[in-house]
Parts: sequence; C-alpha cells; structure tokens
Amino acid sequence: MGLLLLTVILVSLTPGPAKSDNLLIELISSLQKSISYLGTVYKDQNLDGIVGFQLFKEWINCPLKKWEKDLQMKSHRQRLSHIRSQISSLVGKTMDVLKKTDSEYYRDFSALFNDGFWKPPSSWTSTDPSLASNQTSKTECFDLEVSNECIKHILGTGEAAGTACVVTEFCRRNMTLPDCHGYSLSHQLLYFMIANGKGCTDRLFEVETPFYMARFCANMMKINLKVEEDCYPSEHQDLFMENIMLCGLCGFSDFLKPNWLKKIVSWQDPQTGCFGKIKEPNVKCDQEKLHSHRRVKRREKKLDDRCLCHMGSMAVGALGAFLCMH
Repeated sequence: MGLLLLTVILVSLTPGPAKSDNLLIELISSLQKSISYLGTVYKDQNLDGIVGFQLFKEWINCPLKKWEKDLQMKSHRQRLSHIRSQISSLVGKTMDVLKKTDSEYYRDFSALFNDGFWKPPSSWTSTDPSLASNQTSKTECFDLEVSNECIKHILGTGEAAGTACVVTEFCRRNMTLPDCHGYSLSHQLLYFMIANGKGCTDRLFEVETPFYMARFCANMMKINLKVEEDCYPSEHQDLFMENIMLCGLCGFSDFLKPNWLKKIVSWQDPQTGCFGKIKEPNVKCDQEKLHSHRRVKRREKKLDDRCLCHMGSMAVGALGAFLCMH
C-alpha cells in the first residue's frame, strides 16, 4: 500500500492523509529541483558531489516497486520514474566529464558508481543509545586521506591496484578506532559499507560488520541530535545529512525523523534547487553555539553560484532514504 509509506514517515507531522500527501509531493519536488540543478552544473561537479545521486538511483527503486500496483500512487510513481531516468543520464554524463578532468580520482573510486554496488536495506531497525561513546573526540581521528587510502585497498585501486579487499593493520586500527567524531566517524562506517558492497570476506567484515555499523551509527545519531540541539549550524548540515544517508542505507530508521526531513528540504534554495547557500541563523538559537564549530577540510567544491557540490549530493542521498523507508 502506497499510503503506508506516508503513514510511517509523516504521521507525526499531520493529522490526515491529505496533508501527508502534500508533504510527499514537497519531497518529490525537492528531489526534482536537485536533479534539474545538476543538469545545469554537471560539467563542474566533482566525484564526491554525485555520490548521493548514485545512491538515490538505488533508493528510488523502493517506492517504484512498492507502488507498482497502487493506483492512488500512480502520479507519484510516474514522476519518480522520470526522475530515475534523468538521474541515470546525468550521472553518466558527469562521470564522462570526470574521467577526463579528474582522471586519477575517477580511476580510484569509479567502482562506487557501478549499478548494484549500493543496496537499500532489506529490513529496518533502530540505533542502540547504549552503544554510543560516553565521550567522543572533539577533533577528527584522522585526515580523510587516511580513509581514502584504506578504501582504495578495499577497491583494489591506487597503489593497491589489482588486489581488492586488502585489510592492512594500519587500516584495521584506524577504521575501528573508538570515540571518533565528524567525517572520520562517517568514513569509518563508509569503509565497512564499501567492503560489504565489494563482497570482502575478511573476518573483520564477515563477522564484525554488524557490531561496527551499530556502534558507528549510535555515535552518528548522538552527533545528529547535538546538531539539532544547536539549531542546525550551517557548517554541520552537510555532516548531518551524510549521517542520515549512510545510516539510513544501513537500515537505521530512527535517522528518518519527519522533522529532519522538513529541515533538509528547508535548506534547499527554492529558485535554483541547490544546497549550500548560507542562510541567516535562527534568531531563537544560541548565537555563541552557532559560531563555535570548527570547519572540517573535505573534498568539497563551491560552484560559481556559491552552492556546494557535496552538500547537494548528501541532501539527495538523505532524501532518498525517506522515500525508501517503509
């Protein structure tokens, strides 16, 4: 039943199905605006800026399959089918450009864009707060170049070209460090997710993946709740959405909170459809909190219109999780 999706995700927002349907329309419209924006800037994107679009290609199959025989959802299904075609075309065009303009990075990480590499969860669960660290690091555990090197060992690219699923002691130690924060934490989770997509059989992955995914996402939920408490400071919105996208893909449904969905949609520029333009802070927030966070160096790219590639990608990936969850 198509309305089941609306009931589960949006029931706490509205008393009736009509308003819920309006919110679903708003969600689909937000995704359509993001795709339209990508169509205008795909030649200027970087690889990290389309990861969320690739994941959404997998997310979108959830509602399309679920609504296949639901006449009430026919119009929504038609819109999503059109969006899927647009995404497939634009991701392909972007990859063709990046193969020429960013050839080394493309060589190392293009496998992440193979159809079927990412799979939506077959079941849903919730994070266990007891698994979250009592005290997390206030700084990153490692530079993201460390996680990139470890991911290349899994993919069999870079210096490790030709041999996939290699787990070095350096990577084993860093990718399982406790109490990490920020992007080093989300990339610890990403490391295990990529190993799963690659089908790696090292004991670290075959036996310990569920534990580490549960622990990482418990800490990522703790981070997101703190971001919410701090009134969503602009410099943490990208990480907030990355956490939703990744832990949603791991099947943790409590990341798919209705108020978080509405907040993400509110960050989109209504005219261009992009994400990343800084808006005025909420005057009800503690201003000292809003400006006390340290920016983290990532492979972000600011476009000429001040929109951010990676942030837009994370938004699409996160919004896709809301469509998929049932």
